Amino acid sequence: MAHRQLLTNEERQALFGIPLDPDGMARRFTLSRADQNLVAGRRRDTNRIGFAVQLALLRYPGIALAQLEQPTGPLVRWLAKQLEVPNGAGFSLRPGCARPPAEPGAGAISRGGSACDSVTDCRNGGALTSPGGAPVPGTHITDQQARLYMTLRRTQTQQTAAARAGFSASTGSRLDADPRPPAQKQIPRGRRRPDPVVDVWDSEIVPMLETAPGLIGHRLRVRLYDDRVECFLGAEPVLTLPRGRAPQGRTMRSRTVYMVDYRHVIHALRRKPLALLNLVYRDQLFPRTAFRQAWDALIAAGPPRTACRVMVGLLALAHERACEAELAAELEALLAAGRLPDLDVLRVCFAPTGADLPQVSVAMPPAIAYDALLGAPVVEDAAS
Repeated sequence: MAHRQLLTNEERQALFGIPLDPDGMARRFTLSRADQNLVAGRRRDTNRIGFAVQLALLRYPGIALAQLEQPTGPLVRWLAKQLEVPNGAGFSLRPGCARPPAEPGAGAISRGGSACDSVTDCRNGGALTSPGGAPVPGTHITDQQARLYMTLRRTQTQQTAAARAGFSASTGSRLDADPRPPAQKQIPRGRRRPDPVVDVWDSEIVPMLETAPGLIGHRLRVRLYDDRVECFLGAEPVLTLPRGRAPQGRTMRSRTVYMVDYRHVIHALRRKPLALLNLVYRDQLFPRTAFRQAWDALIAAGPPRTACRVMVGLLALAHERACEAELAAELEALLAAGRLPDLDVLRVCFAPTGADLPQVSVAMPPAIAYDALLGAPVVEDAAS
């Protein structure tokens, strides 16, 4: 049974058409400052014009671009004038991708001409094109748009449901073939960089978690102060770190400040000691002044490869033997005497003592002795 048309073409044009007079354009399609800032976020002129046309049509007469049934040349020129897009009159609409582009002289797009006035059919998925004739690229659809389209598709045609959902009919065809939301179609992106803890996970992290399972599942709270950062595990403070500040002065504002703990990078430096030579935060890596002075002496006395190997060995020695202060004092004494630090001698000096562990004997008291602590008589077994 055919549907009866309630409105004539003139009435439909009056209700859903674009006003062609300047006063109607000014009342309906004047962009506010916020609108212009939103449109300016698009990259190219074609994208800015296309976004502005969609925004204007959704506000009045409240339809999508695919449902429009009249030329958009006046609207495009009006919006291009507000956006200050050069040669904005050269942008117009062409029929949807299912139809071939218009031939030159029959509604083709030409920069600086008035061919946009001759485009009269832009229903069924009209697309905005640039002056070269290429369609303006759109944005990816969301899961909400896909669900809205599938709901409307039960009672409406493909073109109507796609227009109300805010995308083209070709996108609706793809959703009909595969109704899954876009989020379920995306292939999970694999790891692009190597795992930074893969080398120490089995050897250090897993044994630490096995011996202290209470660390798993806790939240670390961090308090920021002007000169320090304090970390709390529950109510107990576990770590305090200094907070870096950029140098004062106009010429020093662009410099980056690094706050680095050498214990966090010493394992990577031991694999590639020569990386210390051009490390951007090398000066902030030395924990004390004596280490920095030792580096200056080593780099001035010998080849860079030897200096990097010895310096990384000194940092590793301070970390592994927990002798940072004692090693710094020894380095100061060596440098004051005019000698360079010898890594092998310092390893022997700070090597752990080989003394045997003391023998501790624990005498286990009898279990009945604990009854005296309770202050109550011993209750004998009723079966005995």
